[in-house]
Amino acid sequence: MRCRGVVLLAVSCATLGWADNLSAADLPVGVEAPPPVVVPAYNWTGLYFGFSAGGGFGTSRKDFAPALGQTATTTGDFSVGGALGGVFAGYNRQWGNFVGGIEADFSGTGIDGKTNCPNPRFTCETNTGWLATVRPRLGYVFGSSMVFVTGGLAVADVNVKSFVTTNGLGGVDFNSTTPGWTAGVGFETTIFPNWSVKAEYLYVQFEDTDVSSNVGTPTTTKLDENLVRAGLSYSFK
Repeated sequence: MRCRGVVLLAVSCATLGWADNLSAADLPVGVEAPPPVVVPAYNWTGLYFGFSAGGGFGTSRKDFAPALGQTATTTGDFSVGGALGGVFAGYNRQWGNFVGGIEADFSGTGIDGKTNCPNPRFTCETNTGWLATVRPRLGYVFGSSMVFVTGGLAVADVNVKSFVTTNGLGGVDFNSTTPGWTAGVGFETTIFPNWSVKAEYLYVQFEDTDVSSNVGTPTTTKLDENLVRAGLSYSFK
């Protein structure tokens, strides 16, 4: 009886070991076990809409055409800065750990800067009333967060002024809808289902704003800006 019990125990152990290894070791030669299915922590595919706020800083310069018998003059680079806030919307499509999409935004801004004109009687000023961009985005997902790069078209209402320093009157007050380009990076993470927050940096360089002689001395205004802003968005899934 004792011998038969030992035999039964040995057979049971062998059977269990064979069953445990059946899924891998006893598969037909050349057939591999399928990889485990990894379910993303968050799916970024979908339309989204949100609000953003932040600030901008940069430099401007105003170059004056030479008057008759004189050389050209310039203000040199001077600082501009201020706050901005607005709305944005876009669409994402996720492939594995990569996300591609496009985003458009519109912001009102108070980015502004002043300096002395070459003629000391006048003050020169550059400001941006509003700013909009349209940009493709490419991101990499880890967990429920994403880092991304972006770049595309920028357009702004650029206002350039030259006015009498003592009373703020006279001179030039010229507005131009000015195109440019932008590029930057950002980080975005989910906080609730369908809700995410982001932080991003954009560098923006605008085309020169030229003021012809019919509104004063011919001038060329250069402007570039650095935008740092945070956003809150809702995704429609």
